[in-house]
Amino acid sequence: MKSASYYSKSELVYQEIRDRITLGMLRPGDRFSAQEIAKELGVSRSPVNDAMKKMSEYGLIRILPNVGYEVSLLNWKDIEDIMRIECILETEGLRLNQTGFDQELIAELREINHQTIRALEDKNREDYYRLTDVFHWQFIALSQSKILQDIFEKSRHYAGWDDGKIMEMTQELKRLLMQHDVVLDHLYQQEIDQAIALLKEHSDYSIELVKKSLKNSHYAGIE
Repeated sequence: MKSASYYSKSELVYQEIRDRITLGMLRPGDRFSAQEIAKELGVSRSPVNDAMKKMSEYGLIRILPNVGYEVSLLNWKDIEDIMRIECILETEGLRLNQTGFDQELIAELREINHQTIRALEDKNREDYYRLTDVFHWQFIALSQSKILQDIFEKSRHYAGWDDGKIMEMTQELKRLLMQHDVVLDHLYQQEIDQAIALLKEHSDYSIELVKKSLKNSHYAGIE
């Protein structure tokens, strides 16, 4: 991931709006204008327009001519597809590694996961989502494949649609996060098949939990 000092203004605007969607500050159906965002963030309308064009290409927002922008509503199948594709990338990424898994990176992932659990227990939504994002970025690096990391970068633009009230299910979510440690234990021992099997189970449980959270929050995209 690039250091913040290397981001262009349009990239910073993109990240800010995406974070607001992820954190539930902007919800499906909410509308805003380039002028509003430009004034709030202290930039011109040009980087805002560039960022919103990129967001619309990923389906995160809709461009409304002569009106502004609207946060898109993804249906449940889209959300489930996003989560299953991410699982495929992570599991197959492990198979691409031909030289063994970096022990220092595994230790770093373990620490990030423990920080994520603490953020969950403190109900710190912002830190929870930030650390979750960092964990997945570092996890895909275990593949040692630049191509896969580039593909994964594109998939992560869709992350955040699983918001709902998931932070309210602390114990269930904590159980999910603790599975990360077991996966890392398998990778530390170079037990790739066991790690992949658990990741697939982890993905199924994640999908079940997200669907429950979206129902609890009466998300319009789920029946």
